[in-house]
Amino acid sequence: MAKGSTWNYLKTYLGKNNITYNKYLKSPHWYNLKIRFRKSSYCKNQCWICGSKQNINIHHKTYRRIGKEWVSDLIELCRTCHKEVHEVEKSNTARQFRLSKTHHRIKKQKRKLRSTPPG
Repeated sequence: MAKGSTWNYLKTYLGKNNITYNKYLKSPHWYNLKIRFRKSSYCKNQCWICGSKQNINIHHKTYRRIGKEWVSDLIELCRTCHKEVHEVEKSNTARQFRLSKTHHRIKKQKRKLRSTPPG
């Protein structure tokens, strides 16, 4: 597998286990991982990008260890930012995608929008 090709890790895992991603998200493994994450110091109960405390989802930063994830492989995102991140990941620039750079860019843009006076 190509280095950095996180989607390939996910596809391989799902294929080997003959399951869909939705089925994985309903698995005891994912359920227990979310509990471990929420008890960890990584859990801040707010979106990692915008700071919202509403509609928080848990997002995989990488699928490299799918099925054996580390708690540090996960972050919290609000529903809106989660959707934006997945749109960037699936875009034509996905091969150059680096989560931290993208999150930084989105955070910077949101700060800029908030500080710009209306009109």
